Parts: sequence; structure tokens; C-alpha cells
Amino acid sequence: AILLLGSASQAATAGSRRTVGATLLGVPFIMVAFARYGVADAGLIVAAYLATAVGVTMFVSMIAHEERLVRRSREELLEGIDAIVWEARPYPYDEAHISGHAEEMLGFDKAMLSQPGAWLTRIPAFDRADLVRRSREAIDAGRDHELTYRVATASGELRYVRDRVRVEVDGNGRPLTARGVIVDITDEVRVQESNRNLAELVERVPVGLVVARAGRDGFTTVSVNPAYERLTGRRAAELVGASTADKLTGPGAIDIRELLADVRRTGRSHQRMEAGDLRSGGTRILALEAFPISEDLVGLNVDDVTDRVETARVLEHQALHDRLTGLPNRALLDDRLRHAIDAAQRDQRSVALLLLDLNQFKEVNDTLGHDQGDRLLVMVGERLRRALRAIDTVARLGGDEFAVLLTDEVTPRRTLRAAERVMACFDEPHNIDDMSLQCGASLGVAMYPEHGQDAETLRKHADIAMYAAKRRGGGVAVYDADRDQPNLDRMTLVAQLRHALDEGELVMHYQPVVELATARVVRVEALVRWDHPLRGLIGPGEFIDVAEVSGVIRSLTRWVLEQATRDMVELDGAGHSLEVAANVSVRNLYEPR
Repeated sequence: AILLLGSASQAATAGSRRTVGATLLGVPFIMVAFARYGVADAGLIVAAYLATAVGVTMFVSMIAHEERLVRRSREELLEGIDAIVWEARPYPYDEAHISGHAEEMLGFDKAMLSQPGAWLTRIPAFDRADLVRRSREAIDAGRDHELTYRVATASGELRYVRDRVRVEVDGNGRPLTARGVIVDITDEVRVQESNRNLAELVERVPVGLVVARAGRDGFTTVSVNPAYERLTGRRAAELVGASTADKLTGPGAIDIRELLADVRRTGRSHQRMEAGDLRSGGTRILALEAFPISEDLVGLNVDDVTDRVETARVLEHQALHDRLTGLPNRALLDDRLRHAIDAAQRDQRSVALLLLDLNQFKEVNDTLGHDQGDRLLVMVGERLRRALRAIDTVARLGGDEFAVLLTDEVTPRRTLRAAERVMACFDEPHNIDDMSLQCGASLGVAMYPEHGQDAETLRKHADIAMYAAKRRGGGVAVYDADRDQPNLDRMTLVAQLRHALDEGELVMHYQPVVELATARVVRVEALVRWDHPLRGLIGPGEFIDVAEVSGVIRSLTRWVLEQATRDMVELDGAGHSLEVAANVSVRNLYEPR
């Protein structure tokens, strides 16, 4: 009976084909039973055998079905994990069983990656040897381990993965099976790399950085960077955990609590620039910017901008001051003049503008050279500053032109006294390299509101008055509308003459010189005329004088000589060889060429 039961049990647990074979193995036992016990009893034995076999088969089938359900459930679970799950026998190496999202992660199907050595081919050659060595050491030791490495996808992209391996060993500690879960951590690695780069940037950035946490009693310092340590002269260990109730003190009385509180209240960044003593050895100019980080964290930038501020001040000074004399230039004078007139309108006060032009300066420049001329301008600027009050503006407009702006307690009498002090600067000669240079000046005066209601008008009328003084040979002239209207016309003519030179409105006429004995033209005299677009042909008597006073005479004479030379060359080519004579101004005699 035991033999029959064993045979039936073997048949029931052996599977479909093997079950038939195992059942047939019971035939010898049945024949023995027939021989020993007879047909009647043997029939009972066969019935018992068959019943047992059927029962055991049904029981075992139920168990097998449950195992299949568990296996399918496990496979579905593995397939639902966003990872690759593998299992392999390390000794001898057999093909790995791979499940999970291999194709989604790497672009390869599981069958291909299950082949011996297939997974290693996806690891970059540079990483492979070290990875194999570390993996082999851990498996040989029967030690669970974790590996992080790169693998190449089907498209050639390198992805970072984390492989957590569990090693199953026998009773002697010999590894039997290795199982692992591979997870794509590329995004995590990139975030970590970004965080490392950011941390390194924070460590290296020259701006002091502070992170503070808001609490009931104010703010507590959470972290600082090395730049902030250098700014404060204190180590991070002293600063972290300290309350920001302690102010950053200095002449500017910097209190960062208010700045941090503003950020907490508004949720926006706030900036300030203050002078503070963050380092021993003096006051520095600090740019502070507080900004929100999270609900209870606030960041603070502390940047030492002293050098930048000083550089900006230098650049601003250069933009608004004359490089040679250090005096305010035309741009700064115009700005101060506009502001002075605006203030005078509100307060019912007066403003005076004095424009100064040096006499004979061009002769000094041309005779002694530009270096000596520049030294003379510097000396004139120094004398003017000493002669006037600190509140008065002395400016150099360019060339040999200076200006004085009076804004405090201005009256006609005080303005004339200031003009007298200015002219007194030219009473004594200027000594340059043992040479005594006497230089005069012409000064024009215009006052607000009598002579102009705005900066442009006041400047123009002061210029007209200066022009009137220059025509008299120097001295002081106050603007007079009735007297200076012709001067205004002449100044307009000067501007038009410059335009005429550029636009080719000047023409040459030639007066022949005849030899009486032969009645032959032997030479001509060059005479310039101005073909004015509105006034017609204008003779030199109307514009040579203003050209000399304004300095346009130099360009005018040069044009006359060049044009006369070109015309004579053209006549000579036509067979008429003539001499030509041209009038030049006394001022032209000082020209070096």
C-alpha cells in the first residue's frame, strides 16, 4: 500500500507528461498485488491506488496553480517598478534573468540584456574595469553592496544608475545567487551636481552671503559664506546661530533687522547702500540686498562696493570736469545754470553768468607751443578760483573760454565787483619758464531775470556781451538789448559764414592788373564774395571783420588761397600764365603755416 501511495504521489506531483509515466510505474505494483492477494483483494488495492493518485494530483495541481498566481503577481509587481530587476548565478556565470523597465530605461529589450556579458558592454570602457573589480570583491565576500555607475542607452546617451545588489550564500559563505535593483538616478545626479556647483559658487563668490531664519524674537543666522567672514573679520562658527539683533554698526548705523523685516512683510527684495565699518581699518561703502528664500528664510547680500563707487565718482568727475584745469566743464556749468535759474524763479532771486575769452591766447599757443599754452590756461584757472568765492562756479568751456556762475546774493553791484576781480587776474603777467606772458581778457555779463528767462537765452546774451567787449579790445561788457542787437546779427552772420564755407557758397572774383606799356594782363588780385542764398552777393566788407573776431578768418583765408591756386593752375593749362595776389589778415601772420 505504501508503494502504491508513493507511486501515486509521484504521479500526482510530476506534471502532465511525467504524471502518466509515474502512473505507469505503478503497474508492476498492481501485478504483484494480483499475484499475492488474488483478484478480489487486488481490485481493492487498484481502486485505492487510483483514488489516491487522483486526490494527490488534484491537491498538487492546486498548489501549482497558486504558485503560478504568485509568480505572475510577482512579475506584474516587478514590471510596475520603475527600475530593472535582475538575478544571476555568479559561479559559473549563467545568463541573467532581467525584468522591469529595461526597454523604457535604456532602449534595449530584456532578452538582449539577459545574454552573458551584454550588460557590461553598455558600461563605458573607462568605468568598466574598476566597476567589475568592486562588484567581484563584494560578491566574493558574500556582501550586499551598492554601485553607482554610468550606462549607455541605445541612442548613445549616458545615464547614471544605482545598482543595489543582494548576495545569497551557502552554508560555507560561497555566493550562490546575486540579485539587484537598478534605478535611473540621472536627474538626481544632475541636481546634486548643480547643487555642488552652486555651493562652490557661493563659496567662491566675492559677495558676502547670509541666510537668516525668522523667529519670534527676530532673525537667527543660519549660514554665511567665506566672503562674509572676510568682510566681518569673524568666523562662521561665531556667526551661525547668532541673533541678528546685533546691528552691523558704522557711521551709516546699518541695521539689517529693518531690511530683513521689510522682506518678510512684503515678500519682495529690498536694497540699500550704506557706509559701515564691517572690517577693522576704516569705513567701507556697502550695498545690501535682502531677498526672500522660503516662508521663514531670508537671504542677504553684503557687497563691498567702495572701489566701484570711487571709480564711478572718478568717471563722473572726468565727465563733468575739464581734464586740463580740473574746473567744471560746459556740461556741468549748463546743469548748474539750469538748476540755479529754477531755484531763482521759486525764491525770486537773481543769477549772473560771466563769459570770459582770453585775448592773444592764440598767439601764445602758436609762438610757444601748445604745452606752454596749456600751462597758461591752468594758471588762469587757478587765479580765477582764488579770486572768487567757493560757492561760485568757475568753469572752462573749451579752448581759451571760461565762465563764472554767481548764484548767492546776486545783485548788479556785486556782479560788477566779481567781474572786476576776474579782470584783475590779468593785471599781473604769468611767468612760464622764466618768460613773462601778459594776457588780457574780454568779459561778457548777463543776469537773470533781466537779460534772459532761461539758461539758453542767458548764455547767448552773455556771449553777445563778451563779443562786444572783444570788439572794444577787451574789458567788461554787460548785455544791453538795444546796443547788442547788431552784435546778435553779426553772431548770426558768423554761424552762417561757417555754413557757407562747408556748403561752397563762397565764390572767387579776380581783379586784373594791366601793364600800361603793353596793355597786357600780367597778374590778378583774388577777391572773395559770398553768394548768400537769401541776401545775394555779399562783399568782403560785411563779413571779413566778423571772421577776424570769431576766428573763422583762418578757415576763410585757407579756402581763398587754395581756390586761387587751383584757378591759376587751370588758367596755366589753358595757356594763360598769370600771377595772383590775395589779401590776408594780420591774424594769419601768426599762423605757423
